Amino acid sequence: MPRFYLHLCDSGDFLKDDEGSELTDAAVARQTAISEARSIMASDLRTGTLDLSAFIEVDDENRKYLFTVHFADAIKVKGGDLRATGGGREGQTLQ
Repeated sequence: MPRFYLHLCDSGDFLKDDEGSELTDAAVARQTAISEARSIMASDLRTGTLDLSAFIEVDDENRKYLFTVHFADAIKVKGGDLRATGGGREGQTLQ
C-alpha cells in the first residue's frame, strides 16, 4: 500500500510528517487531510480561535508534492456576521 505524507503549516509553523501513513490512493489521502484539518480546527475552536490560513500539504511515497488542502476549503461557514444584521440580543456579552 502506498505511503502519503501530510505536512501541516499552522500559524507560520511547518510541521513535517516524517512517518507518513499507508493509504490506498491519493483520493483517500485528500479525505484524510480534510478530516485532519477539521479535527485541528475543532480543537482550536474549543479555545476560541480559528486559523483559516493553515493548510496541509500532501506528498506521495516518493516525497513528491501532490496537493494542498487549505483549512478554509475544508469547512462551510454559515450565518455570517449576525451582529451586522441585528441578529442576537444587543448589549449582551458572552462569558
